[in-house]
Amino acid sequence: MKLGTRSTLPWHVVGALLLLSTTMAASRFVAERVSEPLARPLDEISGQLADFAGVENPPLTEGVLRELKPTSYLSRTYRKPSLAADVFIAFYA
Repeated sequence: MKLGTRSTLPWHVVGALLLLSTTMAASRFVAERVSEPLARPLDEISGQLADFAGVENPPLTEGVLRELKPTSYLSRTYRKPSLAADVFIAFYA
């Protein structure tokens, strides 16, 4: 039996503990912040961005809105001839 042998934690355990600690600290910081209204409504975001033309997506269903509970949201598809990008932004105050 060896005396004075010291075991060390594997790096992935240390990394996981560090991530959990950071997440807990961040969640406490976020929980104490004061919510503020949007500076401008989301629907004021331009429908034309660079070469992309935006088209409104269908409204979210009542069930989705009940689960998300956003203060405001924007759902659009921006398209240009060779590419399409779906954009969803939800704001919570």
